[in-house]
Amino acid sequence: MKSSQQKKQSPILWIIVGMAIAFSLPYLMQLWKPSPSGVVSLASEPDISLGDKVLLKTVGTADKQAGAEAFGAGDYQKALMAFEASLSKQRNDPEALIYFNNTTAKLKSQATAELAVSVPIGTNPNVAAEILRGVAQAQDEINTKGGTAGRALVISIANDNNDIQKSKAIAQKLVARSSVLGVVGHNASNASLSAAPLYQANQMVMVSPTSFTNQLSGFGSYVFRAIPPASLFANHLANHVVTTAKLSNIAVCYHSKVADSTSFRDDFLGFVSNAGGNVLSTPCDMSAPEFNPEVALQNMIDDKAAAIVIIPSIDELPKSMAIATANRNRLPLFGSSTTYTYQTLKEGQSAVQGMILPAVWHPQNNRDSIFPQAAKRYWGGEVSWRTATSYDATMALGQALDQAKTRRELQQALRQSSFSAVGAGDAVRFDPQTGDRVLPIQLLQIKASQPSRSGTGFDFMPLENPSK
Repeated sequence: MKSSQQKKQSPILWIIVGMAIAFSLPYLMQLWKPSPSGVVSLASEPDISLGDKVLLKTVGTADKQAGAEAFGAGDYQKALMAFEASLSKQRNDPEALIYFNNTTAKLKSQATAELAVSVPIGTNPNVAAEILRGVAQAQDEINTKGGTAGRALVISIANDNNDIQKSKAIAQKLVARSSVLGVVGHNASNASLSAAPLYQANQMVMVSPTSFTNQLSGFGSYVFRAIPPASLFANHLANHVVTTAKLSNIAVCYHSKVADSTSFRDDFLGFVSNAGGNVLSTPCDMSAPEFNPEVALQNMIDDKAAAIVIIPSIDELPKSMAIATANRNRLPLFGSSTTYTYQTLKEGQSAVQGMILPAVWHPQNNRDSIFPQAAKRYWGGEVSWRTATSYDATMALGQALDQAKTRRELQQALRQSSFSAVGAGDAVRFDPQTGDRVLPIQLLQIKASQPSRSGTGFDFMPLENPSK
């Protein structure tokens, strides 16, 4: 009897099992579907995206979100239309332009060359957007001209928050994805220094567009950057302060836990001393728990300071603005290139008027380049030096990919002494020994301007032409 009952239930049971498998099969296939690189798909990574996730949420539209959802579902035609619609409404969104290019490559089933860019979207979306604009513009220009050796350039975007541990984790994920040939990143030097050992050990090129700590010079054969080291910036500013402005008794405010800041400070102190100037020992460490800008300023004045040099962390710019506000225009202000950002103008206003700082790029000092005008057409206004150097980093990688198909070949191309790529201003060349960018330094000054290009009432203006 029991055996007969089992026989009657068997067909029903198998029908139920079969239906369950049928309904589950598409989901299971999606889980097991290998990525083009043969490794785990980026769909499972919350902080890395080729187009299936919106990471930069401070810029964008509902269309961009719809495009990301369609991209994730594999409906590339719908995704392309959505990204295009988003750009028509908000053209200064670099994430949407990157995803538009990535989706175009998917639709055409083109051979691709993949790069990644790692930026601090979660903690500093404005700086992240500046960097992404340079990458997006370079990608679009490269693909418009046919790609790299016939391959469409696709870009994965990663969010590292400028955090040491997260940058390291992002680097681990990128080196494990064999389709990624190189990385534009990272932003802050602390992030670059934490990730660089992984790129070097796994023989994958990284080109930082913005990290200027001296510790990256000669770090490894796979480590490059699109700007010179801190020593060149500090030397140029120190020479101006002591020789041109003829100032001594200089107070310095810096961030002792940030590599960019400490490198610049150490070099600046040495150069000022060699030039016959004097740097005060008045404490002004923006990373100190007891830091108080009003107290620090009063101590500087008590110590007969003649000027203040502010060397902030890119992620803690409000502290540097607090110093400028506490100063109340009593002492001349100088800054590192980290202060060259829209946030300084917007938050600092008249408190930062007259500040002088070193830089590698300014649109008015690059009138012969087609980049400034092209950038205006892409983004609707002038762009920052971070956009320019990120463009340079991406163009250099794109140029090298014309002759490279592997990570190793990409590194070899960039290290050649004859290597040169078109940049936002000067040609992009790297020192074969250090991986540093060979680039002139220039000085800028914050001036009141009506109307202002920045929309804040103040602009960064060239104080001099670039000097080698």
